[in-house]
Amino acid sequence: MFLLTIFGLFMAIVANMSGVEGGVISFLFSFSFFNYHLRKLRSEHGNYGLRARAGSLAYARQRRIDFRLGGVLLIATLPGRFLAPC
Repeated sequence: MFLLTIFGLFMAIVANMSGVEGGVISFLFSFSFFNYHLRKLRSEHGNYGLRARAGSLAYARQRRIDFRLGGVLLIATLPGRFLAPC
């Protein structure tokens, strides 16, 4: 349990410093180092997605999202989504 607490603290620090969603880091580290079953991690990753959507809605209500920049980034990265092997 202590190891998971340290892992959670490390994940929060890295996620805040890099600006990425904590679920991405948590998913990869949990699968790699703690050997959690992939089925459990999928449901856990889904919970992160729900929280990210809720946060996005809150930021949209506060008008803190640059939708124009988001559209440009979407157009730039969308082809990679379909071309990447998965």
